[in-house]
Amino acid sequence: MGGVKRIAIAGVMLAATLGCTATIEAPEARYAATVRARAWFENGDMKRATRVLRDLTRDSRDPVAWTNLGLARYRAGDTEAAERAWTQAVEFDRNAAAAHFWLGLLTRAQGRDELRRAQKNSRHADERREQARVLFESAAKSLETSIAADPSEPVAHLLLAEVRRDLADEPGVARASAEARRLDPAGLASLEASPLASLQLPPHPRPTSTGRIPVRFASQVLGFRASRLEVAGPDAEGRSELLLAGSGAVVGADSTPSGLRWNVRSLLGDRAVTSALRADIDADGRTDLVLFSSADSSKGASDVWFVRGGRATPERLLRIEYPITAARAVDLEPDGDPDLVLAVPGAPGLRVWRNTGARLEAGAAVPGLDALPAMRDVTCTDINGDRRPDLLCVDVAGRLRVLVQRVDGGFANVSHLAGLTAERARVIATADMDADGLTDLLLGNDHGLWVYANRGAARFVRAAAYQTPQTRYVHERSTHIPVVAMYVADVDNDGLPDVLTVHPRVEVDPQVVARATQTPAADREPARSASEDTAPELPLVPFTGPTGLRVWRNDGRGVLLDASEQLDVVGDTLLAIAPVAADLDRDGDQDLGCVRADSVVVVMWNDGGNANRRLRVELVGPRGTRDGSGARLELHVGALVQSVEVREQPVRLGIQHESKLGIVRIVWPDGKVENHLDVPVPADGTLRFTRGAPAS
Repeated sequence: MGGVKRIAIAGVMLAATLGCTATIEAPEARYAATVRARAWFENGDMKRATRVLRDLTRDSRDPVAWTNLGLARYRAGDTEAAERAWTQAVEFDRNAAAAHFWLGLLTRAQGRDELRRAQKNSRHADERREQARVLFESAAKSLETSIAADPSEPVAHLLLAEVRRDLADEPGVARASAEARRLDPAGLASLEASPLASLQLPPHPRPTSTGRIPVRFASQVLGFRASRLEVAGPDAEGRSELLLAGSGAVVGADSTPSGLRWNVRSLLGDRAVTSALRADIDADGRTDLVLFSSADSSKGASDVWFVRGGRATPERLLRIEYPITAARAVDLEPDGDPDLVLAVPGAPGLRVWRNTGARLEAGAAVPGLDALPAMRDVTCTDINGDRRPDLLCVDVAGRLRVLVQRVDGGFANVSHLAGLTAERARVIATADMDADGLTDLLLGNDHGLWVYANRGAARFVRAAAYQTPQTRYVHERSTHIPVVAMYVADVDNDGLPDVLTVHPRVEVDPQVVARATQTPAADREPARSASEDTAPELPLVPFTGPTGLRVWRNDGRGVLLDASEQLDVVGDTLLAIAPVAADLDRDGDQDLGCVRADSVVVVMWNDGGNANRRLRVELVGPRGTRDGSGARLELHVGALVQSVEVREQPVRLGIQHESKLGIVRIVWPDGKVENHLDVPVPADGTLRFTRGAPAS
């Protein structure tokens, strides 16, 4: 089946390349042709883009194809052909929001042209002003229809406000402007940054199990102990290592004729590392380590250390008077230098350390973060498509908050718009689970694992729920299955993010906080803002008992399948901490690191994952790889689509058995879009993209 799809897609691409006319009917072929048309459109080649879009509209009632054709005609300067295409789109679908929007924009432009003519020439000025009023009314009607079909697009409300201003309708201006502010409290909305500015893609045909390969994990007990694990490296030889929290030692595997030999080196001597993160802090192209060690357990103080990539000697940066519950590296500015976002168990719950390029500075409170309560977890990702990193965080009571970054560097709480104010979580993670180019949310709480699909503009919809019974219940008692830790990794190199979850192996009563959303409204304090959750602030009780590991494989349709028994990962009893994944033996697939309940480190070797290929991608600008920090990298490989934010380089992506990438799309941090078509994969699996140049 996969081969048939590739032949169909290749046939469409060849026809488009040669200028042949064809009726494109298969969903897979229509999707592939639209992606290719978008690549040419974004590269400025309107002639080729229009040629493919004409084929897509031939004998077709697809409103997306007609809307796209109109946009390509509009960008080429043919407004009459654009209007005909958009009119055709709304005839086929009265709810074609994008087509109505563009008709409204075009009609408003025509009305303003009439006003300019009236101002330049007094002859027939009244008639021209009346014609302009009629055009403005028509534009307002088109925009209102677009908003009715898709009320979540703030750009449509902003344009409607401008049209109402053209009509001197001040109440209408106020209503449209207020709704735009409600939908976009950070004030970031613009047509250039909106999905409306590029071609729409039809629904993505879910890839089949073409890349599904048999994988098993073989467990090896190491002679080391740790309270948790972090991945260190890669070192100068490209080797990933394990950092043993609780001791400060780093262990790595070397190949010898007799097998693997583990080497141990100490970073902080007798000081115990409590947590760590890795990032290229000094922008030299090598991965550094930031370590936190306990300085005064009675006060919760921590020492902060910096280990430069390729060196073994740590540098002490500073001492802080608070413990760290989570630490993330992300370029907030963006200026190419990763900053640190720290979650702490005291107010304010999120602290930002700015990277000046020369050092890390614990700066002043950030607007929008200065009043947050104590936090237990945070993740950083762009959730609304504006190329600015946003924050999703969980406070000590398990409440979720969605904080969107504003233009001024502050943050706006949009939890109520995201639809997550009633949710509770122990752990969170992010990944593009359904290959639509938007970052989705994974949430683990006392009731199981939940997947929330990102529908754009920082809005999430619950897409799936997974509960894995670890204990058999009797007398019809509820099977609450807490998720106490989580990690996302592609264990089989099929290009689809898989999920590793850690569950208690004993019965656990669900937290009272998990039922906080059921508190009667009359018993709650009044909310002080629309986004505030006033449920009781009961802290989550950490789970410290024995746990087991589950592995969920992504089937390519946004569905996770429990493959724990087949992968042979259920045998060990573990601590209630997240596993880690890295290619520890450099064989091209992801191995797992875990800590048993007795604090002994266990490595689960991946056997079979390297049957699929793994690609390494670097994005380089004038300042080197730092210019790629914060970019979005999108691969179209056969029926597979991958979309990732670049936070660490090189980016490692599974590509199944493919030897050529159909399209590599790069959205640089400043919004510049580059598309590379038909990129061959080198034998060593390494691709380097220099801004403004072909792939190498």
